[in-house]
Amino acid sequence: MKEEEKEEEEEEEEEEEEEEEEEEEEEEEEEEEEEKEEKKEKEEEEEYKGKPNSNKPHGPFEAVW
Repeated sequence: MKEEEKEEEEEEEEEEEEEEEEEEEEEEEEEEEEEKEEKKEKEEEEEYKGKPNSNKPHGPFEAVW
């Protein structure tokens, strides 16, 4: 009976470790996606800075319509 309990505990521990690893991987993927989005937004901002006729704000002042 004790051996079965030990095996069950080991299996549970392994499952928990696997779940933790999966969660870490998911978090890393989310962080990478966020970084890509931020980089894309920065690139778009840089692109619009050189266009004074754009609808997006350029420089320290926002356009007031």
